[in-house]
Amino acid sequence: MRGGSTLLRAAALAEVPDFGCGALAESPARRLIAGPAGERVIEPLAMLVLVALAEAGGRVVAREALVRRCWGMGFVAEKSVNRAVSQLRQALARVGEAQLVETIPRTGYRLTRGVSWSSEAEVAFAAAIARGRHALSAALPDQAQAVEPLQAATRLRPGNALAWGLLATAYRNLAEYAGPNAVSAAVEAAREAAARALAIDPAQGDALAAVATLSPEYGDWAGAEDRLRDVLGVAPDTLLALSHLEMLMQSVGRTAESLAVNEVALAHDPLSPLFGFRRALKAWIFGDVAAADRRIDATLQLWPRHPAVWNARMMLFAFTGRAASARAMLDDEPALPDGLAPPARMLWSVTLDALDSRSAGAVDAARRALADAAARSYASAVIGIMALSVMEEVDAAFELAEIALLRVGPRVGSLFAQPRQLMVHDLAWRRTMPLFVPATAAMRADGRFRLLAERTGLASYWRRRGVPPDPHQGDFSWIRWSGPRQSNVFQPCPSAGGGASVRVSARWGLDRRPAAGAAAPWQRTGRSARVARGACRGGRPADAARAEPRPKRPPRRHRWPRTPAHGVRMCGQRWEGRRWAARFLSRSEACASRMVPLVRLELTTPSLRMMCSTG
Repeated sequence: MRGGSTLLRAAALAEVPDFGCGALAESPARRLIAGPAGERVIEPLAMLVLVALAEAGGRVVAREALVRRCWGMGFVAEKSVNRAVSQLRQALARVGEAQLVETIPRTGYRLTRGVSWSSEAEVAFAAAIARGRHALSAALPDQAQAVEPLQAATRLRPGNALAWGLLATAYRNLAEYAGPNAVSAAVEAAREAAARALAIDPAQGDALAAVATLSPEYGDWAGAEDRLRDVLGVAPDTLLALSHLEMLMQSVGRTAESLAVNEVALAHDPLSPLFGFRRALKAWIFGDVAAADRRIDATLQLWPRHPAVWNARMMLFAFTGRAASARAMLDDEPALPDGLAPPARMLWSVTLDALDSRSAGAVDAARRALADAAARSYASAVIGIMALSVMEEVDAAFELAEIALLRVGPRVGSLFAQPRQLMVHDLAWRRTMPLFVPATAAMRADGRFRLLAERTGLASYWRRRGVPPDPHQGDFSWIRWSGPRQSNVFQPCPSAGGGASVRVSARWGLDRRPAAGAAAPWQRTGRSARVARGACRGGRPADAARAEPRPKRPPRRHRWPRTPAHGVRMCGQRWEGRRWAARFLSRSEACASRMVPLVRLELTTPSLRMMCSTG
């Protein structure tokens, strides 16, 4: 115990060395506490209480001893102690450590984390890491707020892989918003920082994710998914990889899996503005507008001026028939985000007028304004695509989609963010997420959507993965599958407890293993063997296949449906197919095989599990 029962005065805090407690860094001399969610300067009396509890080293400090140490009097009003402890807890909660001080009923207080008295350099390093993490979590366009403290952290500890990995992430985010003159420098800085991190720790997740996400996902859907899953297989808690995988799954229409990934990320960072507003949008996509409103209002209360959160709230109002509420939000000057320039505000105003009145003049004015803005800003094109689709101006919506996604036509503008454009964080590098929301249902029902999916690479991705968009997204029967279809959904694995989880890819097929004691189909003779070999194609050993002549095809009424996988046809008739196959096998009396799901397991991440969906 570093202290004692003598009075600890506020002036003596300057002589108390800095210390760390859990994820926090405390500096008594500056009355500063820094944590994952930021830093706070607290009242002298609250810091005296924290120092007294830290000196106890995790042991319980009685209220009487706490009074003698911090107040120096034999009697102090109970509310004075309660007020000091309450102020301390409020400050700890705001920096991300709400459960640090524990109350022992009728006894006193104790700290729930171990205390390490550190040098000044170590405390400064912890504070710099905490500030950098907070800036990355806020995900604001000004990513220089994250670069500066993380650069300081690498100077303090050049051999720390975490500091270099977080710095690589900050530079990667900076490149996403930088202008054409600064992108290359930010990308090169991200690569150099990632190389430093991986030289120290080859499994550093932030560095791996920074490298994997430097290239935009648009058009390279399958390759981007493979890179992200590889990162999560090594470091499953990497928020950057989880964030991009969530966006990618939404971009290809797999909203259920996108929601599951977002829930995993939200469990790691509950106060994140990005994962918060994305959860609200997922509720909207699945038809629960009330839940979407509750979630977006909770996130907006924490981040009232965040551009992406504000924009998500506007979208929910505008595209669910509440244009008047969106108008009131647009007129609330003090709550407008910093990134909303006057031209963007005027664009929202024209769009809301058209959504509210639906008059021919208002719709025509909105169509012209949105077409002009789409050439300057992809974020404006996103708003236009959804708004025009809601107004049943499908031709104009497809025109904007071609401008924004395919870059065709006379109005194509710059690839880079413009100084006076509408800022939307998760759409800064051209993704197809707005194509799979309720506002664009009219576009998905149009025959031209198939051509748009082909030209953006979405159709190729669906064929390659064998996974169509979610059923609620519309009818995608036009996809011609080149192999067995799969239906994979990410879900958190509560039973894993941080251990391994699996990726399951399944199809319904024939279990070719014979029952115990029964002869294999290729070991039998006679008509039943021929029927069995016809039903169990591909199940014979290579030598048996060479030794025996090709068996005759079974009678037509028993013909097995032909697919590339030699299994039950994966279509709307598969359940009937399963029952039909069972009847066929029982009649043939060929072997004791049965219909079971043939499953392939792959290790993916400790926090996610692939669940097979056969519905």
